[in-house]
Amino acid sequence: LLGALPYRHLRLPGRTPDTSTPVTPAFMGGDGTVTEADLASSLEAPLTLEIAQLAESLAWNPVAIYGWVKNNIRTEWYWGSMKGATETLRQRSGNDADQATLLVALLRAANFPARLVRGTVEFFPDLAAAENLTGLTGGQEILAFFQKAGIPCQPVFGGGRIVNLQIEHIWVEAEIPYANYRGVVIDEHGKSWLGLDTSFKVGEFSENQTAPLPEDYDLAGFRQRYLSETRTETPLEFLRRELTEAGSVYDELLKVRTAPQEELQILPASLQFKTVAVTGEYHELPDELRHRTRFTVSTGENTGFDLTLPVQALASHSVAMIYEPVTVEDQEIINSYGGLGNTPPYLVRLRPVLTVDGERLAVGTGGLAVGEDFSLTVELMAPGGQVERLENRLTIGNLAVLGFAAQGVTIPVALPMAKETGEHLLFERAMDYLDRWTKAEDQLAGLLGLPLLRPLPSLVNLGGVIEVVHLLDQPHGFEWKGVYLDADFRAVELGGASADDHRLFMQLSGLQGSFLENRTFEDGFGVESVSTAKLLALSAAGGLEPLVLDASNLADLLPNLTLPNNIGADLESAVTQKQTVLIPPTQSLHEDWLGYGYLKEDPESGEAGWMLSGAVAGGMTAWNPDVWTQDWLKDALSHPFSDPPNFNPNSAMFIRKILSTDFQLGTVGQTAPKNLWVLVTDRNHMPVKGAPVTFTIKAGGGTLANKDGSTSGQTQIVVNTTSLGIAEVQLTLGKHTSDNPTFFLEDGTTYSQQMGENIVEATLSSGTATSAPFTLLARPDVPH
Repeated sequence: LLGALPYRHLRLPGRTPDTSTPVTPAFMGGDGTVTEADLASSLEAPLTLEIAQLAESLAWNPVAIYGWVKNNIRTEWYWGSMKGATETLRQRSGNDADQATLLVALLRAANFPARLVRGTVEFFPDLAAAENLTGLTGGQEILAFFQKAGIPCQPVFGGGRIVNLQIEHIWVEAEIPYANYRGVVIDEHGKSWLGLDTSFKVGEFSENQTAPLPEDYDLAGFRQRYLSETRTETPLEFLRRELTEAGSVYDELLKVRTAPQEELQILPASLQFKTVAVTGEYHELPDELRHRTRFTVSTGENTGFDLTLPVQALASHSVAMIYEPVTVEDQEIINSYGGLGNTPPYLVRLRPVLTVDGERLAVGTGGLAVGEDFSLTVELMAPGGQVERLENRLTIGNLAVLGFAAQGVTIPVALPMAKETGEHLLFERAMDYLDRWTKAEDQLAGLLGLPLLRPLPSLVNLGGVIEVVHLLDQPHGFEWKGVYLDADFRAVELGGASADDHRLFMQLSGLQGSFLENRTFEDGFGVESVSTAKLLALSAAGGLEPLVLDASNLADLLPNLTLPNNIGADLESAVTQKQTVLIPPTQSLHEDWLGYGYLKEDPESGEAGWMLSGAVAGGMTAWNPDVWTQDWLKDALSHPFSDPPNFNPNSAMFIRKILSTDFQLGTVGQTAPKNLWVLVTDRNHMPVKGAPVTFTIKAGGGTLANKDGSTSGQTQIVVNTTSLGIAEVQLTLGKHTSDNPTFFLEDGTTYSQQMGENIVEATLSSGTATSAPFTLLARPDVPH
């Protein structure tokens, strides 16, 4: 949306806790009858091997399980389940709901019945407990903190002031042998349902004594200093160096709060809070307590698909938009070319498919020609009704990978080069970017002493930078130019009362995030890249100070910038919404990248959009693909729907000709209409890279050349296969129809005429199917 800021606050409205429909849970004397559901695997609490192994390492003991979660999972503040048990375990952090799902999963894995409980609770014994947990001071400040987190909350007044707070909360109840040994399993007698909570840590949090910033250090002017010239250091690396040179020990400037460790030999006899009302008892959480994501694909007038998934099924998982043929005929055409990566785009129609970790979850009902655009709308739906709607314009045939972060991320396991796919390469970059920015935010929050909240998941979109070729206003295909990263959405909230510190945090964090948008490609792919921060620095280093546009000067300056219409409209919309814009006075050129980069920002809050041409809030690779140094990487990204190649040339086992290049009709002495292609695969039918293929003229005369026409005039030529397993040559047909003559009746003619039959054989030096003969006909240059 024009003027929208991808990096922003949510400003959630306050909500009071629900106490309208009380229930009596088992641990308070309700129905404690154990059912299969009390021990079953569920969406939030799956009984996976990872969960079972942890429960086993804790001797299947409920005291040890409870103590492990209590002491090893850091408490975060947001409302509803965003991660589930598995991601909470991997990140070692989560809110009340996600810690509860982990505890339920571990208890059920150890064969102890467990349920989830929802209710309204009050801090015990008083407001000091809330201050200890949040690191904030005063009821009003903590009330605002919970409101920003999306947690239903209300104050408790006494003597004209806030003396406590009530919040909605989620915890666990489990049936455990308790009466005899308080959870230490020595016998199975005395079982009872017990309420358990791990997110409210008991005991005092410890805080380090932070050092002050040097008196003469200008932190507010840091961004301008950083952008005054190009740098290889990230903003935070440069900040650390500046502060160190100013005499500070950087780590001593960062505020760190440490939760108390509890040495538990028995389970607690009561909960760590006062229960005001219990309003829910669940075997698994209802949708109203889950963070969910809705995907809607629209292709023209048709809705391709409409799918809603819980965020925990997406966070730290590879979510991709891929494509498949619409009809059987489209599939047959693709087969005739040896795969989608080899098929001329204009010949087939494809429909979008949403996959998660390679599993097809939604398939479009209609299709479009390759190169046509369609709309992908992503709605982030939080418990409590908050919805953030994000729209991306994608292109049929161009892989897009969506990266979701639930607070933090789990870094994917790196694959060996031989198994890397385009999707996994982009997924690795998405997770790397989100992880590095999350850690940078945490560091900046420590530097400024601000509690940090992330009420919704973050979303980033990566895909190919493509140039669509049109013929008669219709897409005829596209050319891959590189890779983009678009930081679609990231929301943060900050505790504490200092608006200046909040603005400074957003400015410094946004700068770091923008720099990482080029750095993640440079570090991961070894390819020079651009981002808005980098372009602003390049402009300043070249003596062109960026312009600052606002309501006072936009009308005078905008006409002189000669911007594309969409960028001009975005700038006008931004200024109308009282934002300022920082933009170089001329178009930016860096390596092979030409375009615009600009920063639009709310000057009061620091919320921002660091934008590049194409309405991308992110970064792009800046090298022409021809100069990428790693061919396998370029091939995997530019042909993402092809199988990863076998890099051992000696593994070549099978060779087959691409049927669409066989049985061609041309003219004597001229090149065939299409180059000749063969596909080489190994014993598992995976493409082989670097396998030598020998093409030989067997009859009809003619000469061979490389695919671009070089090294021409040969009757035999050896060509190595690409990473797609393709070997390709150009054939110039024989000069005479009398060389290996045959007769052929062309469409639209009355009589057969003599033509030269050209036969070319492609062979492997090894393998079971070692040859692929091509047959082409050469008509006379003057028909008769």
